[in-house]
Amino acid sequence: MIGSMKGISAICLVLVLTLSCFAFPVTGSADDVPAVYVGGNTWYVNPPDGTDGEGNNSNGGTSTSDAWLTIQHAIYDFSVSNGDTIIVMKGKSTENVDVTKELTLRAQYGPQYTEVEAASGSDHVFEVTVSNVTIFGFTVYGATETKKAGIYLGSGTEHCTLSYNCCGDDIQPNNQGIYLDNSSYNTIVANVCSQAINNGILLEYSHHNTISHNATNDNDNIGIALSYSDNNTISHNTVESNGSRGISLYYSDDNTLWRNTCNDNYYGICLEDSSGNTIYRNDFSNSTSANAYSEGSATTWNSPAQVSYYYNGSNYENYLGNYWSDYAGSDTDGDGIGETPYPIANDNDDNYPLTEPIKNYVVWTHVFQDPARGTEFRLDMDAEVFQFIAPGYDSGAVDATMWTASAGFVSGEGYALGPFALFQFTALLSEDVCIGRALVWQPTGPPWLKWYWMHDPAGVE
Repeated sequence: MIGSMKGISAICLVLVLTLSCFAFPVTGSADDVPAVYVGGNTWYVNPPDGTDGEGNNSNGGTSTSDAWLTIQHAIYDFSVSNGDTIIVMKGKSTENVDVTKELTLRAQYGPQYTEVEAASGSDHVFEVTVSNVTIFGFTVYGATETKKAGIYLGSGTEHCTLSYNCCGDDIQPNNQGIYLDNSSYNTIVANVCSQAINNGILLEYSHHNTISHNATNDNDNIGIALSYSDNNTISHNTVESNGSRGISLYYSDDNTLWRNTCNDNYYGICLEDSSGNTIYRNDFSNSTSANAYSEGSATTWNSPAQVSYYYNGSNYENYLGNYWSDYAGSDTDGDGIGETPYPIANDNDDNYPLTEPIKNYVVWTHVFQDPARGTEFRLDMDAEVFQFIAPGYDSGAVDATMWTASAGFVSGEGYALGPFALFQFTALLSEDVCIGRALVWQPTGPPWLKWYWMHDPAGVE
């Protein structure tokens, strides 16, 4: 039964639950799966060791009571077509899965209840050879031979989404957690890739990918490695305690790395023969050898433009660099930016080093203005902090601690903004869309109500 399975490690479960803003259902049937994750026809797999018996590959796969036994059988069945969804119920599968159709593969109850172990350690657990595939919510492990991965996106694949998966743990690792091999325009979000024999996430000859909100910790080699890979965005990842490097760029150009946390690695970040990369608003702390190493790499170590930010009770506008735990400079004007550069390599320094970790800087990504009334509403989508400014009254920044999250939507209400302001808004984080309503009670006269609609994260109303 599920309780006797080689389970997901405690750290993997905690990290997935922390990263996730979507709550997996713990009761109900597979029919409860939100429609946003389901397309085309829906099929069901009930693997062994679950709580609801197990399926049979002679079944029709059309319901939870008529489920197939293995994921591979479901993919190969002639009834399953591009655009369909395969929902995998609780249990553990032992198989190497070849994904040869454009499908959504979704664990019904998430990685803590759905495991796939490689039948052979000399093959990938999931090997994707077509585009437009989604793999959501599995624990995958056992691909232990060199260059074999928990999830592998093969040559020429594009527009795939890998999310909320746990790739390896301290009991059953993979050689690579997630491996993109000549694969581009993919989204790798909110995965835990830890305890790998080699790298947590590896990109080779892979371009224009988004790697965000992942945890790549305790890997023997590198947390996130790019080799000959250009124009990728690496953001909001936690990269800690990796044996060699937190983040590595090798012959990889024009990538953007921002808001990553790289702590307790041997090297925080390494760049070799990589040019045109932009790296800013990251934490690099407590590296054993050095927080940064750069050779033959012309790099911009600060934001590409000046930004408006809130620090230590005041608003400022400037370029923002990175936080380095071994920075020895001073901040005489109190704006949170060091007066002297952080030295990295020959004339390739961080000229705007942050004097505190990035969590202490609120960057206003959305600014709503009403010039006629002199009011302004600012929102930091990342930090979930907002601020209301009116003539003669500055509320300061307010943490939206009462916000709730569900399936990517964040709804917030702010009541602690002073005697004359009440704000309510809803933000769709994944699309940088903010719908805001500001209800402002004036000292005299009736209240006024105004709606705001925001598409451009750097624009105005």
